[in-house]
Amino acid sequence: MIDKRNAYILHPIVNTKNVAWALCNGGCWNKPGAWSDNAVGPDDITEWHLYTATFDSNSGKWNIYIDGKVESSMDLNKTPLDADTGPVFIGNDTCCAGRFGNVFVDEVAIFSVALEQDDIETLHEKGLAPTVTAVKAEGKMATTWGKVKTRY
Repeated sequence: MIDKRNAYILHPIVNTKNVAWALCNGGCWNKPGAWSDNAVGPDDITEWHLYTATFDSNSGKWNIYIDGKVESSMDLNKTPLDADTGPVFIGNDTCCAGRFGNVFVDEVAIFSVALEQDDIETLHEKGLAPTVTAVKAEGKMATTWGKVKTRY
């Protein structure tokens, strides 16, 4: 679903309903066991779901939330995520084939802090619009392209 290789990846596990949340914090993938430890998923993947993953380097708390509720939790090293100046990919794990879900992604947000459960529940109930400042469309590629298409 989202990949910022070599810092973090949240992605579906092939042939399951589960998602994995793998981190690089002092080494990739620095979790007990394997990159798919504590992977979890909803009972019904034919419905819309809010997937949220958090990591707090101050406490070492690692969580996967589904629809605002903690579904998987671990304690990891209290080490910040590894620096990664590369791009973020949505819907594409740049490492390996087969890590794609047959899904529609309608909202994505990346925060610089680990959200609390109350914040995640609010996002689940109200979406991003009341939480995140809107981006001005003027001068952006889609708006500019739309103007070019209407003129020519």
